[in-house]
Amino acid sequence: MCHVWQTEPCQKEWLKQRFDEGLVFYRSVERGKCFIEYIPAENAWVPIEANDWLYINCLWVSGSMKGHGYSSNLLNECIRDANAQRKNGICILCAEGRKREFLADPKFLAYKGFRTADVSDCGINLMYLPLVPNAEPPKFKECAKQTKVSGNGFVLYYTDQCPYTYYWVPKVQETANIQSFERI
Repeated sequence: MCHVWQTEPCQKEWLKQRFDEGLVFYRSVERGKCFIEYIPAENAWVPIEANDWLYINCLWVSGSMKGHGYSSNLLNECIRDANAQRKNGICILCAEGRKREFLADPKFLAYKGFRTADVSDCGINLMYLPLVPNAEPPKFKECAKQTKVSGNGFVLYYTDQCPYTYYWVPKVQETANIQSFERI
């Protein structure tokens, strides 16, 4: 499995295109060990309604780096930016009730003051940290609350955003014995 933060060419291109949309990417000096990536929620590639919020695409701290305050430092940079941009707050996806691979830890987020804004029927939570009193919380679009597709078969939606996708999509395809995928 690819653990090194050596972004694939398509992921680097994805990042370049998102910078014009307000994407911010902070990383530690330990390349690939600690980073945060966030964007104005209106430009996020997730099915949410969150005007005037920042959306955290990814908050990553590698196993050996955990417990040293890196997550808090990165999150504080995001909060600083949200305040400077006069955003309502910050939102992020996590798994309901527990940590799942490549999703934020809901216990850490709750400890930092995040609240649950919305829950999909497949157990994905949208959590938020309000920075403006009485701001309307973000929410899932209706298509994300009920994750059903019509017809038979298997549908996989993915983007080039995460470098780990480059590794996993062919593995899923092989496992499912599927002939083609559609990149969004």
